[in-house]
Amino acid sequence: MITELLQLTDDHLFQVHEFCIKCKKLNYVNNQSLEAMKWDKAIWFGHFADDKIVSLSGVHDFLDGYRVMFRGATLSGVSNKFLNKIQAHAQMDYINNIHDKSIFYFTLNISNNAGAKSNRLRKWVHTGRGWPGSTYIGTQEVYGEVQEIWEL
Repeated sequence: MITELLQLTDDHLFQVHEFCIKCKKLNYVNNQSLEAMKWDKAIWFGHFADDKIVSLSGVHDFLDGYRVMFRGATLSGVSNKFLNKIQAHAQMDYINNIHDKSIFYFTLNISNNAGAKSNRLRKWVHTGRGWPGSTYIGTQEVYGEVQEIWEL
């Protein structure tokens, strides 16, 4: 059972490492290590179950605003499909508490080799159901991958 959503800090590094090991076993390339997930480039939020991280994502400076759901990953077998979106709302609340008004973006990998979850999310967003009201900005290479950029 998912018990809580927390902002992650260096105090959670043991749990983040455990999460990375599980991601590596699942072949989640972007989350298999602190280096791969770019731990030092974002502010991270994670959902916990029994003191173990089951889902996480980050927020970081991007273009003229902030990118939410960065490196979002949820472990296989976790039933709630919207954890990264819930984390995105927490990320936006966190940033909005620091700044009066912020612009938020999310990106989607356009490669069909990005994994089934990524491909499903991209299809959902294109139907307008993935994040209603989001606006397609264009494509751009981000961290070596061509991404669709969407403004919230």
